[in-house]
Amino acid sequence: MKRMTLLGGIVSLLTCTTGCDDSNRRRITVIEQPSSAPADTIVLDRIDRLDASFCSGWLTNETLLCTASAETLPTHMQIRHIKTSPTLDTKLPAGSTLSIAPDGKHAFGQGFGEAFLADLTQPDKDPHPIHIGDSGISYLNPTAIGAWFDSQTFILPIAGENAGLALIGIDGTITPIELSDQSRHIQKIVIAAERLFTLDVNQRLKSYDKKGSDVRLVRNHVVDFAVSPDGLKLAATIQASPHQESLIIADTLDSTNEKSLSKGRLLRQLAWSPSGDKLAYATFSLEQGGSGLYVMNARSGSALSLSIQPNIESPIVWSPSGDSLFVAEHPAAEWAAGFTTFYRLKK
Repeated sequence: MKRMTLLGGIVSLLTCTTGCDDSNRRRITVIEQPSSAPADTIVLDRIDRLDASFCSGWLTNETLLCTASAETLPTHMQIRHIKTSPTLDTKLPAGSTLSIAPDGKHAFGQGFGEAFLADLTQPDKDPHPIHIGDSGISYLNPTAIGAWFDSQTFILPIAGENAGLALIGIDGTITPIELSDQSRHIQKIVIAAERLFTLDVNQRLKSYDKKGSDVRLVRNHVVDFAVSPDGLKLAATIQASPHQESLIIADTLDSTNEKSLSKGRLLRQLAWSPSGDKLAYATFSLEQGGSGLYVMNARSGSALSLSIQPNIESPIVWSPSGDSLFVAEHPAAEWAAGFTTFYRLKK
């Protein structure tokens, strides 16, 4: 039986034998202490752990796309309700990395050497496979991170002879984009404020207009970055020294006006909340108490530690409402050990 473990200040274990109904369950009423935290302080409400389930993305504030762990290797994802736990099978390949379109109707996925576009309004329909390359060679970079250009088109870094970017329509059409400076080996794309932000393997962060022209060098020595939803703020991890990274926040149009907020051996998975008032990130540090999963108030710079055992390889995924986020992990790629941890913040 799948189970969800509720962690936090108080742990409530509700047990029920097979065949019992709601009337036979024990109920515990929790009376919370009044909070005297300042208005801009981020407060953790609860932590929930969903065992035997590796989640890839939110469909709504209550439903997610997840891969259920099983004794045999699972083949497809399920749509799962976070509270009531019913599931609906889909045709999406299990364990894929997903990027869901702004309107929630389509998803671009990558995993196990394949890429696809899926119609989320018809989850029982086979996704459309995406192949970019020739002579049996794929130009898809499995580690590169793309973005939705709009709800109809996904933009993705590609390798090969025509390395650069490609627009992939929800109908499967593929259109290469030639960047004005012929930049190659792009690792990550973010779209905000009507501009393309790209990060290449040489740690150069650039921005372009949506046609790939009007190139601007934003900053050098960038390891990871994220742009706020309104396009006004840039969060970036800077390689400060061979063994130290620094988290900075700056105006996207003036990266010289930056503020250093945190340091660590590794500082990754930057993720803005949908409203842009919070920034989540994971850090690893050799100093005691330096490692953790954090959520920062973007205005004040005050940060809340959510966990002292971060996984800097696992994306941090915010719910559409911005009051929850999750991190999914499957240690050593063992599906039976996969789990997803949810962090719910007080409103």
